[in-house]
Amino acid sequence: MSEIQQSDALKKLVWSIIALAILGTVVAMLHYFAIDLPIQQAAFHAPANVGSCSTQDPDIHCRITY
Repeated sequence: MSEIQQSDALKKLVWSIIALAILGTVVAMLHYFAIDLPIQQAAFHAPANVGSCSTQDPDIHCRITY
């Protein structure tokens, strides 16, 4: 192989690796937004501020049931 052929082969290899990296990033983003994010949002439940306290007096400590 001459020096020009080696340089062309190396250039093609570098471009193919860059293209695969970009493709992998796009596929990973699509997977995240299509599959992972909806599952995470569906599983998120904020706790409710519910207790067994029926008094308005702040000096009385209420027992909170979870």
